Amino acid sequence: MKIYQDLKEQAELDYNIWPVVTFGLLYPILLGALFALPGLWKRIKQEKAKGFEIGKFLGVGIPAMYVILAPFLYSTKVFSFYLPFTSLLFNQYTGGVMIFSFVFGYLIIDCIRSRGDENIIL
Repeated sequence: MKIYQDLKEQAELDYNIWPVVTFGLLYPILLGALFALPGLWKRIKQEKAKGFEIGKFLGVGIPAMYVILAPFLYSTKVFSFYLPFTSLLFNQYTGGVMIFSFVFGYLIIDCIRSRGDENIIL
């Protein structure tokens, strides 16, 4: 959080918000993926990591990815008029979007499952 606050203060000085947006987007995703790695390692050792659970990814991952990318798209001003809630999510960027980024990072790794599970794409 210290790095994020320093980037935020620097963005206020030079009006360049891209480092803040990029760090706020990628850091929680990588942190969530790191928390899921021990479970993936366990499934790899048991030879159960052979597919991708598409149902969980579509149900939770795609909405989480929209919440994560909405502030990024709002800051580019390309799709901000067409997508709902982009300005709201951009203004509330620090709290909720970081939680969704963490969940998305965890979910990417956690969706790797065995062939015996249902809703798996190989």
